[in-house]
Amino acid sequence: MEIQTHTEKNVVLKRFYPHRQKISLLTYAHGRINVSYNLKEQGHRIWPGMEISGAIERLHDSWNISEIKIMQTPCFQNHNHMLWLHHILELCYYFLPLDNPVPEVYFFLQDYYFIIEKSKKLTPSQQVGLHELCVIRFLTLTGAYHITHIANYISLFNEIAQGFIDFDDTTCIEYYEKKITLLQPAKARTWIMDCLQKHPMIKAFKTVHDLY
Repeated sequence: MEIQTHTEKNVVLKRFYPHRQKISLLTYAHGRINVSYNLKEQGHRIWPGMEISGAIERLHDSWNISEIKIMQTPCFQNHNHMLWLHHILELCYYFLPLDNPVPEVYFFLQDYYFIIEKSKKLTPSQQVGLHELCVIRFLTLTGAYHITHIANYISLFNEIAQGFIDFDDTTCIEYYEKKITLLQPAKARTWIMDCLQKHPMIKAFKTVHDLY
């Protein structure tokens, strides 16, 4: 039996409540895992996007979680921010293999939460560009696609992410406005859709039609 510590933050990607007492998590140590919990854990409180901790145990091929604690809940006032967040979570659920550590994606999600929280003063079109850039970065982290034609967008994401971390709110917005002019929206959207259309479960995606 393998037991994970209580303090690690795990991102809820999907919940199966009320049909099943189960959630899909992105963990640092094990990547994406589907974990079951008992009724006393009050599964109705757990929603995608939350960061939770708990005692995660592996018994044979199954994972269980107990002593669940909600560590953070996304509080984006902007409805579009929530749509894009659920899009990223859905991509994580369908693109990441089970039981395979992907620390780079785990840390990407931490950056994503932080970036979106600091982007409130951007215009709606600027926010869309930022979200699409984040989607591109996620897809490149999966290692499933050729990145030759959008390699400059990876550098752009890294520069913008660092700017949001290093600068105060006003300065990071000015920095973003200068950098985002390098993003070609049509080219970015075409590349994203080409990637998504190649996924065998594309018909199960619920967020794509709302955003592209």
